Amino acid sequence: YTDVLTSGSDSNRTLQAELTEFIKKQVNYNAGLVEKMVPKHPPICTRMLVDNHWCAMMLQDNVTLINGRVAGIKANQVIGPNGEVAPADIIIYATGFQSTSFCTASMKVIGKGGVALEDDWGVEPTAYLGMTRPNFPNFFMTYGPNTNVSSGGSIIWCAETAGRYIGQCIAAMVRNDLKEMSVKPRVFEEYNEMITKELKWTAWDDQSCRSWYKQGNTGKVTNNLPMSLEEFSARTRIVTLADFNTKAR
Repeated sequence: YTDVLTSGSDSNRTLQAELTEFIKKQVNYNAGLVEKMVPKHPPICTRMLVDNHWCAMMLQDNVTLINGRVAGIKANQVIGPNGEVAPADIIIYATGFQSTSFCTASMKVIGKGGVALEDDWGVEPTAYLGMTRPNFPNFFMTYGPNTNVSSGGSIIWCAETAGRYIGQCIAAMVRNDLKEMSVKPRVFEEYNEMITKELKWTAWDDQSCRSWYKQGNTGKVTNNLPMSLEEFSARTRIVTLADFNTKAR
């Protein structure tokens, strides 16, 4: 999987050619549909889907494919990007979710000095082990930045692994009678430098690709975990208290 995930690799290019040929066959090599349906970016840079006859459906007489942003909605019409008018009595919104906001999409988290978490990590969220940040003592989260499993495995497993780590932190605070623990800036920075470096070789980071894994085309990949589950497990198996600034009661 690492080979095919690598941007520009022979394996990734081979997969792209195979998927392109599949789409072309499904639409009988219709040039107009091929132009609209074949992605310009490499495979795996967005979430992979299994075709459930969606491609072939584009050939039906009552189906029109418009690949562009909706310009407007009227009482019984959807207006396309070039003025196309599509009569509609039902509209299905499939607009995604705030994937790069993480927990701040639904709650306010305030750290030392009154800084809000969404302001502290900005438009490209980062966190140590995907769980915590400097200056946010006693704050931990699951399914945080760069913990999304996109190379096999289960996100439930990742959340449970994070929960085990967080439980160890709580136990350490009780055992050592601590009032606060906050990851050290140096530890946080070294970890995220590694994460950023490891993401650069992946198709997720491809500049021609826009996905919910990152902000826009050129932004940092903030969602996906660029390491094996075995490595993530090893990094989170035992809490190293020396990685944290602590304050006694």
